[in-house]
Amino acid sequence: MKSKKIALVALSLVNFLAYSQENIVELPLTMNNGYGPFNMTFTGIPPFSDRDENDPWIKTYPEILKLPEGLTDVKYSFIETNLSQNVYQNYLLGNLTETWYNFLQKSWNWIPDTLSLSKFPVKTKIAFAYGKNSEGILKIAVDTNNNLDLSDDDLFTPLIRSSFDWSKIDSLAQIYTVNVNFETFIHDKIIPMTIPIFIIYEDSQLNMFICNFSQYATTQFNGEQIAVFSDNFHNLSYNRIGVAFIRNLKNGEKVNKDNIFNKNEYLEINDEIYKILGVNTNKQTLVLEKSEK
Repeated sequence: MKSKKIALVALSLVNFLAYSQENIVELPLTMNNGYGPFNMTFTGIPPFSDRDENDPWIKTYPEILKLPEGLTDVKYSFIETNLSQNVYQNYLLGNLTETWYNFLQKSWNWIPDTLSLSKFPVKTKIAFAYGKNSEGILKIAVDTNNNLDLSDDDLFTPLIRSSFDWSKIDSLAQIYTVNVNFETFIHDKIIPMTIPIFIIYEDSQLNMFICNFSQYATTQFNGEQIAVFSDNFHNLSYNRIGVAFIRNLKNGEKVNKDNIFNKNEYLEINDEIYKILGVNTNKQTLVLEKSEK
């Protein structure tokens, strides 16, 4: 009798797994420059000099080989493209303690998807430096070729927050983004990529540089056009996502925030209900699960 019960449980489990797999939908994503139907936000980039030797992240930063020339009061920092990959690889390298690694998982409510992350180091950080030229004008250099040598990158004057109309921020982003090289992990391979970064100097409140990644993704399913963005455009890990239908939007129109759905929320598509399971960055797919609700 006991073996018969075990067999029934095993059979039920097999049937459940088969049913679950049948209800999983993976939609291939196409990456697009810009912000699409979403309103963007920025994340701050504090100077590296503000960090001390007790900072748990201190060993995760690469060494700048050369700073830009012709500037005074030069400071530098790094922009992170994929926080999940950065944490995972630096834990494996021993640059993050197990205590800190476990703390991050708990505080972020994050379970690392090790099948979507590279066990080998990936260039996820982008260096930049800034200072004043001989005329006292603020200049910035971004390590666009990601060689950690900022002396071979062009100096330019960044946008200053107090000098422009915030309602025109999307159009300004199209002019002032900088294309940078980095690496990502797709289809089990580390591959080079290029992405536009928008950097401005926030002088009205923060007195620091802020930035975002000018990229969103799109896909189609059952006649619906769907757009996806990662972590409010702050990084490309796609742990926290926003998903929206692109329905009857005129050129330049944005989706209302009430119509943006997050991971573990539900979409209705052709009278069917689908749960948003997330984005598989390795496969570059949006993953949905058909619900019986």
